[in-house]
Amino acid sequence: MKIVEHITLGDNLRKKQQRTLSTLRNEVMQAIRGVDHPRGSGELIICPRSDSKHFPNGVKPMQTLYSAMMKEHDFISEYRWPDKVKHPSALKKNPRVRDWIARHVMRGNAPGAIDHFKVIDGLRVGVEWETGYVGSTHRTVNRLLRGIIEGVIEAGILVVPDRALQMHCTDRSANFEEFEGYMAMWELILILLRHGHLEVIVVSYDRLDPSVPYLPKQAKKETVAV
Repeated sequence: MKIVEHITLGDNLRKKQQRTLSTLRNEVMQAIRGVDHPRGSGELIICPRSDSKHFPNGVKPMQTLYSAMMKEHDFISEYRWPDKVKHPSALKKNPRVRDWIARHVMRGNAPGAIDHFKVIDGLRVGVEWETGYVGSTHRTVNRLLRGIIEGVIEAGILVVPDRALQMHCTDRSANFEEFEGYMAMWELILILLRHGHLEVIVVSYDRLDPSVPYLPKQAKKETVAV
């Protein structure tokens, strides 16, 4: 799997934190580049779709292999929201934002688990892999932003396919181009917060080859007649 774009949306980290994040980012990128098909080929080779109504390749095998690579780098999988968090000191210096957050954000239930989480030198980073239904991408980004706002993480990384890869995979799965127009709004949130860091890593296939097998789709649960 190749990386086609890397975008930073708001960077409020100190220089030491930026160096720490660079180390962690390299581990994420190594995990991404380790996603291959057929296994052992060293490339993500995709069998292309045959017509406009055919979405042959599943996304689960890519996610599974990526998650295994992340585990090798000591990332925690499915990191649950802690019961108590230490809110960022930046909010104390910005009382209007702090009071708004207290009224509107922290009253809700904790969001779902962060895909992968790691702490290096005190820097807490959440990483989300998004190949699910395109609508879930916005929930994923909201989870990362809320984590930054509430002090669960200092930095968030979103890994998402480009449209070139998505068009050969499950219908309506996430792709970068689908939400690109919302990124300025996410960046504005971090500018107003004066705290936190968010970035997007866009991934794609290495090449197309009709002779390779399709990536298998996740099997649907069978229903049992009563």
